[in-house]
Amino acid sequence: MKKLIIGLASTSLLIGISGLASAATISYGTTGPGSSNTFDSTDSNSFSQFNSNSLTVQNNKSQNANSGSANASGNTTSGSVATGDTYNAARDSTNIDLTNSSSRLGGGGFSNDFVTFDTTGPNSTNDVTINDSNSNDLTNDNSINVTNNTDQNASSGDATSSGNTRGGNVFTGDTLNSSNSSSDTRITNSSPGYSAIGSGGNTTVRYALTGPNSTNSTTMNRTNTTTINNTNNLNLINNTSQNAASGNARSYGNTIGGSVSTGNSSNSNSTTANTTIHN
Repeated sequence: MKKLIIGLASTSLLIGISGLASAATISYGTTGPGSSNTFDSTDSNSFSQFNSNSLTVQNNKSQNANSGSANASGNTTSGSVATGDTYNAARDSTNIDLTNSSSRLGGGGFSNDFVTFDTTGPNSTNDVTINDSNSNDLTNDNSINVTNNTDQNASSGDATSSGNTRGGNVFTGDTLNSSNSSSDTRITNSSPGYSAIGSGGNTTVRYALTGPNSTNSTTMNRTNTTTINNTNNLNLINNTSQNAASGNARSYGNTIGGSVSTGNSSNSNSTTANTTIHN
């Protein structure tokens, strides 16, 4: 019996670029008539993880079993003539457990900003623009190839009784080939929940005494983009060649011959494959 157990954790490339979740307090006061006051804030976070796994397993089995020939001749009384049984048995088991995991998604939190416009004068323009973005990219690329090659040959020799006054029984042995292959593959691609993406970002804007005919605007853009690509390629190939043959049983040229029989020949082959994939 051949049993192969493989456990793999992913090979990971992690790239994280994150803006710190800082806090800004800005106050515009007594800027005069017709003034233009602008506040711009940009937080950009990115996170990338790439897991690549390539695994190849090959099991090769070659078995040959032969019994010799048996012959009884020129006897007054001959006993039984028999050749032996032959038997080949092969069994292999391959267990693969592959896990890809990500500690987090999201590049970091957004800043908390406090902006106040106070006494900016008539006809003033007061603009607040806040852009927050998170970009997340998780890629799992798994390739598993398992090949089982089995070649079995079982044969019993010939049994012969000849030229005897009284010949005995003549029979050849049984032959059997048995092959069993099993494969159990588990692939797990896991990632954390979306709650880990883009914390913070509480922004307070206060307009006070901005004067007649003033223009006050607040624009906030927040985007969270997450891309998860899971590619799982699994190839399982089982090649089995079996040959079972019992020998020839012969009784001839005897005054009195015994019974003549050949053995049983059989081939047995089974394959079991279990695959579990969690994305």
